Amino acid sequence: MPPELPLTPENLPLVDHEVQEILAIAMRIQSEQGDASSEEVLARSATELGISPEVLQRARTEVLRQRQRDRLRTDFITNRVQRFRGEITSYVSVNLVLMALDFWQGRQLTWSLMVIFFWGIAVFLKGVSTFSTSHPSFQEDWLKAQKKAGLLVESLP
Repeated sequence: MPPELPLTPENLPLVDHEVQEILAIAMRIQSEQGDASSEEVLARSATELGISPEVLQRARTEVLRQRQRDRLRTDFITNRVQRFRGEITSYVSVNLVLMALDFWQGRQLTWSLMVIFFWGIAVFLKGVSTFSTSHPSFQEDWLKAQKKAGLLVESLP
């Protein structure tokens, strides 16, 4: 039995994600140095690894679909936040006017505080549904957005 080498970072076996990372970096470096397009490098690497063109195409489609889904989710969340900012702006603007009217009428704030309070509760709840990705209304709206974009295939009953 040969003597065992001490475990150092250089002689430790690589795990799957490290192999993938090394290959990705090597492909990037090769494509930067050569004239081959990234598609050509990808096809050549897949062939060398024994990956069929059909499987490569399925994987490529899956990656591009995920990219599209990620972009849609970013746009979806950005849109929700912008709409909520509009609601906050309306809440503050209208309540400032109502407070001014209330103060002008009686030199004190009375009825406008009730409007601020109850509308504030509604705005708070809307904020929770806007920013909480686990909220049912967020999930429902996200599913609708995916269906509209054609990224979600409805399952058969």
